Parts: sequence; structure tokens; C-alpha cells
Amino acid sequence: SSWSFTAPGDLQDNRRYALWAEARDLATNLHNTYDIGNSSLTFIIDMTGPTISTNSPALNNVASGARRSTASLTSLDGTIVDPNHPYNAKVSTSTNVEVQFYYRIGIDTYTYRNNCTYSSATVNIDTLHWYNPSLTGGFTALGPSSGAWTYTEGAAGKICWLTDKSYTIRARGKDQAVGGVNTGAILTLTDVVIDTTVPTSAIATPNDTTIRTLASVAGTANADLAGLAKVEVSIQQAMASPATSYFNGTGF
Repeated sequence: SSWSFTAPGDLQDNRRYALWAEARDLATNLHNTYDIGNSSLTFIIDMTGPTISTNSPALNNVASGARRSTASLTSLDGTIVDPNHPYNAKVSTSTNVEVQFYYRIGIDTYTYRNNCTYSSATVNIDTLHWYNPSLTGGFTALGPSSGAWTYTEGAAGKICWLTDKSYTIRARGKDQAVGGVNTGAILTLTDVVIDTTVPTSAIATPNDTTIRTLASVAGTANADLAGLAKVEVSIQQAMASPATSYFNGTGF
């Protein structure tokens, strides 16, 4: 015969519980020798999702909310921790980590498809197009319920970025709870600019080859999407040797 019992409604998160079942027949025989894993067992209630973070210097070493600009980002790296060990469902493989990134053009969202392609077709960023790091080398255990993860899916072990795009990068952790995993809060990094385009500069002043005086040197510079870090100027005496010294900030 099958039986069921309504579980208490106040089972608490991060607790281990013990459960016993005993049967009595109509002849009053009582089964009270408990077989571990059969008529007795323990279980853990875990309703808390893992926490996730990134370790990539290009993503972390900026002020909160500031644009993150880099010419190279071959991988996304971080850590994942399922809290409250040992009373938790744990994380132990790359399947516990999911990564997603995309850029937008107008109203269209282009998500990375894990194979060096981007597509705006069938985009629901909350449910679709999340990808795991590689099963080989994508996860290294750091403890009984934590690990370091690395996402490099693309070509030749590198993510395929399109230059001069502003990306949103998201990562989340999922534990191994049975009956429905717990998903942790999504880590979101916005305005991550991948820019491999060389900036340009032009001199506006002086604008002639023969002038009487020069108070300042001026011009324009274009650093595209990443933004301009600085412009450096070098002035040299373009005379016959030995009069070829450079301006050092105060004189030649």
C-alpha cells in the first residue's frame, strides 16, 4: 500500500531533518526496526541560491556604474559559493554556473550563442541563451561547496567579441537541490565596451609651416566607443644634427 503525509509547513531553510516511518498491521505487529535509507532517512531543506562574482580585472577595477573599456577579454572568470555548508544543496561543476552577454542596437537585443555568433531572434534574456562554462577546465573546486569558474566558449579557447560594442554581461549560480534548483541573484555588469579600434588624432594648431609665435598646440582626437584616455604630444627640433633635442616640458 502507498501512504502519504502532509509535511509541516514550517520546515526551515538550511536545516537537516530526520524522518522515520513505521508500519503496524491489523494483527498489531509493529515494524519498528528502522532501515537507514528505507524506513529512516535524513534530508536537508535548502531554499537559498548560490552567490556569484567575477574576478576579471578589466571588469572589476572601475568605479561603480562606470564604463568598462578593454581591448581584450578572452575569458570571463569568477567564483561561486553555495552558502550555509553543510546544510545546503552544494555546487560542484560548471553546470552550476550560467553566463549570458548581449549588446543592443536600437530596440534589438543581440545575444551571444556560445559558438561565435550573435542573434536577435527569439530573445528572452531572463530565460533563454544562458550558457555553462566548459565541462573541461571550466570549474575548479575551492571547497566543499564553492569553486572558481572560467568561461571561454568561442573559438580557439577565446570568447568571440565584436569590436566597438557596449555589452551587458550577466552571470548566475544554480545549486543542486532536488525538485527544483535554487537560482541565486543575477550578477549584472553593464556598459562593458570591447574596443580594438585604434584612436585617431589630428593637429589643428599650428596650421601653417611658417609662423611667428606659438602659444599652444591643439587638435582633435577620436577614441570611438571606449572613450579617450589621453593625448600625448612630442616636439623636436627638426634641424640638422646636433640640434635635434626634444622639448622636455620646460625647454629643449
